[in-house]
Amino acid sequence: MVCNLKELSEYGFKSSKEPPLLLSLSKLTRIIGEKVLFKDLDFSISEGEKIAIVGVNGAGKSTLLKSILKKEELDSGSIVPNKNLKISVLEQNPTFDPKEKILDHIYKGGGKL
Repeated sequence: MVCNLKELSEYGFKSSKEPPLLLSLSKLTRIIGEKVLFKDLDFSISEGEKIAIVGVNGAGKSTLLKSILKKEELDSGSIVPNKNLKISVLEQNPTFDPKEKILDHIYKGGGKL
């Protein structure tokens, strides 16, 4: 009997080939004053995954993103990007070149981490 991977996955079997890891965050901690934004935060993002960072104002969402972009220091922990990872960011209050098209501005990105 021959089965394809899709048929096997319907029965709970997984392929031994996992998607490439894009970003790994380990034991991240950031405390500002007495406010603990995150402590010992661990997660990773693999190719094809979609994530959302959700929280109330002041929860540390922007701090986490700035830390990933190396624009803000962490108190401890490590961030390990895939060597080919490229992250593009559109800031909350962006400054635009009036001669540039909006899509050109979005897609020029920040380069590799």
